Amino acid sequence: ADFMAQLDDCLKQLPEKQRTIFHLREIEQMTYEEIAQMSGYNLDDVKVSLFRARKHIQRMLSKINSFNQYQAS
Repeated sequence: ADFMAQLDDCLKQLPEKQRTIFHLREIEQMTYEEIAQMSGYNLDDVKVSLFRARKHIQRMLSKINSFNQYQAS
């Protein structure tokens, strides 16, 4: 539950476009092509936005984990 709350906080910080594409790919399990058709973005834009969203989430979760480890010591 704690991880899901952290992930939700990270998602809220994403720009709308990245958040939407991340949701469609990771939650709805849509293909890149389906996302491009549905959203109107070109395929490369979908891939770049998803890459950036994943990187942002990875950085934020890493910071949270580092902070939590610091507090525990």
